[in-house]
Amino acid sequence: MKRRVVLLDRDGTIIFEKGHLSSPEQVELLPGAALGLREMQRMGFRLVVVTNQSAIGRGYFDRARLDEIHGRLKTLLATNGVALDGMYACPHAPDAGCACRKPRPGLVHQAASEMGFDPRQAIMIGDKPCDVDLGRAVGATTLLVRTGYGADHERQGTVQPDGVVDDLRAAATWLSERASLEGGSFLTQRTRFVSEVPKGTQVRVGVGVLVLDDRNRVLLERRSDCGLWGLLGGQVEAGESVLAATIREVKEESGLDVRILGLLGVYSEPSEGRVAIYPDNTVQLVDIVFTAAITAGQLSISAESDELRFFDGDQLPANLVPPARQPLMDFVGGRSGVVR
Repeated sequence: MKRRVVLLDRDGTIIFEKGHLSSPEQVELLPGAALGLREMQRMGFRLVVVTNQSAIGRGYFDRARLDEIHGRLKTLLATNGVALDGMYACPHAPDAGCACRKPRPGLVHQAASEMGFDPRQAIMIGDKPCDVDLGRAVGATTLLVRTGYGADHERQGTVQPDGVVDDLRAAATWLSERASLEGGSFLTQRTRFVSEVPKGTQVRVGVGVLVLDDRNRVLLERRSDCGLWGLLGGQVEAGESVLAATIREVKEESGLDVRILGLLGVYSEPSEGRVAIYPDNTVQLVDIVFTAAITAGQLSISAESDELRFFDGDQLPANLVPPARQPLMDFVGGRSGVVR
């Protein structure tokens, strides 16, 4: 299955808007940008920048300087665990009549051809009307961020996107919630599984949750039945929403209310016979692992737990329950999981 793509404006969306930015030293990530992009990657999206850089066509600097600027951007993002899948820039002046200056669709068509994705399945995120208009031109879902010029355009009513969010971190949440509410179906490379267990089915679906505090530490539970550490979670009952069950399980086990951030992965444990629900309706046990942030509540210990504790990524306990080990290692490594 081809992964969906998030198309991103650069200035005012990922980095601060500074006019005709001309030096690598001027590149500065916007608050929440790296975190939002990292969450999108964990949800399985590819990240592609599409940007107008008319400063080249105007003679302010050359393509080599643009490469240096983009090298600095990639370095800053990599430091925060983000790797861009593609960067496409229009170097022409506004009056050049080219096919690649946004909102014309040339950059997206080039990216789609080279990277093999359907623009109609993409999400276009930016802070200006040309970004939203570009998204509409190629049939993508459009998001306006209030960073850069976005708040002004929202206030003036000069743009009509599919959604408006504060920044890229909020955009990641919007995408996660939209996936949960729309369709139902979460996708991985090898499998499709439904977000609601059909009534009357004998299938038992397991969910796990990487609950993160404001320091990005993971909440783990040591269970009294085995003495090992694992994720919060449990079983989804027939007819119950997977998302609702996940939130319920966390509340019951820890006393905390959480907001689901995204799907980390779908995992199978061969020793337990866990495989996925396939398109041919083969249905067996699966483990679905989400990331979540605490919104409210007081930490408490359920009857099944010996202890609840927050761990930094590099201090995870050695005696992890096997089904929890791979999701945690993927989380620490900044990867989304796949079916095992």
